[in-house]
Amino acid sequence: MTPPRWGELKDEEGNLLPGGEDFFRNIGKIADELGKELRKRKITVLQTKEKYGFVIAYVSLNPKTQAQAYREAYQVIINKYPEYKKFLSPDYPELILNEEVIEFRRPKKAKE
Repeated sequence: MTPPRWGELKDEEGNLLPGGEDFFRNIGKIADELGKELRKRKITVLQTKEKYGFVIAYVSLNPKTQAQAYREAYQVIINKYPEYKKFLSPDYPELILNEEVIEFRRPKKAKE
């Protein structure tokens, strides 16, 4: 899934996508909220941000002991912002069991 560019924030019928002109600002806010959810669960958050239209959270965790907490944090965000779940890019996608999330991968750098 490629996130929309500034000029591509409308669907095929010309209607604004969820968030419309605020899409990138909303992605940044969601990244901040994800960071808070991860920290609540004692996961070390190195950085959260919007990158190429995706929610990015760089973390340091022990997959054996913190996988459940990691999944829970992402599930809170998915439940709160279901229209943005396709723009989540987990640092550890293999720890997310939900089929709707596991398909996400680290976004590729945009070509200049």
